[in-house]
Amino acid sequence: MASKLSIIFKVSIGLPMFLKILLGSVKYVEPGFMIDILMETNIMGEQYNLYISDEDIVHFGLMEEISAFCISFYISIIYSELCDRYISHFFGFIEPSWSLRIGTNMDNRAEIILERINNTVMGQTWLMPYHLLRHWMLVIIDPDDDTCYHLDPLKKSPPNDLKNLMNSVSSHIKQKTGRNEKKYKWKIVNFPRQTSSVECGFYIIRMMKDYCLNETLMR
Repeated sequence: MASKLSIIFKVSIGLPMFLKILLGSVKYVEPGFMIDILMETNIMGEQYNLYISDEDIVHFGLMEEISAFCISFYISIIYSELCDRYISHFFGFIEPSWSLRIGTNMDNRAEIILERINNTVMGQTWLMPYHLLRHWMLVIIDPDDDTCYHLDPLKKSPPNDLKNLMNSVSSHIKQKTGRNEKKYKWKIVNFPRQTSSVECGFYIIRMMKDYCLNETLMR
């Protein structure tokens, strides 16, 4: 973003207070402002620096289309709360940005997932924000039951791209472990439908929060 003067937005009267404060925080910063956040290994499987731009903050504050970086940051907040409750070992997270990697073939994407869930402990589920055609959805993987729970703010069935990806994960598990290939079962979880075309990212982070901290989604 070339200049802070190019950021023109109007704060909605009905916007929650914390979002108004968030927007106010970027009003007077220098152009190109970035927040540098250290993501510890236990959150996504490797340590790295997450960079949130002023543009990311504005999109988040106006409840517009948000980036994978914003979702990753929110995951770090959820993880922190899970640690405070001593239940972080029941949940794992797959980096949201991996599904945005243009040109990555199915096998490579399956390897990314398998590498992450390879050391699953009993009772642990994995949350995978999935991005397809500018739309966010959420997959909750239960390796103990070979089940994928699909949560889509547009209330659509799992797309073929996603099903084929998880079938590829199953095939890779067979190759690495020698166990009989068992395709994942799919279950659709009911959740409120998004009210506009750009709010899917917000619904995804709400789904993750409800599942991990309120324990209401899967009941």
